[in-house]
Amino acid sequence: MATARRLVIIDTGYGGYQYEEAAAARLGAALDVFDGDRHDRAGKIAFAQGAEGVFVRWTEIDAAFLDGAPSVRAVVRYGVG
Repeated sequence: MATARRLVIIDTGYGGYQYEEAAAARLGAALDVFDGDRHDRAGKIAFAQGAEGVFVRWTEIDAAFLDGAPSVRAVVRYGVG
């Protein structure tokens, strides 16, 4: 049985994620938003496990992060400004 595609937002701060959810839906992917503490790096790594893509604003994505979430194939740095 195939696993659904999954994208995650690990840095929050916006009023909503309807645009991101719509884009994910067009790709046939689920979008999950991390609701833990902003500085919980280990929690973010655990949350990203099984995801194909990660949306970040300020979290550093380094080799250790990717080693902890080996399914991640895309990292998107996004924000306003």
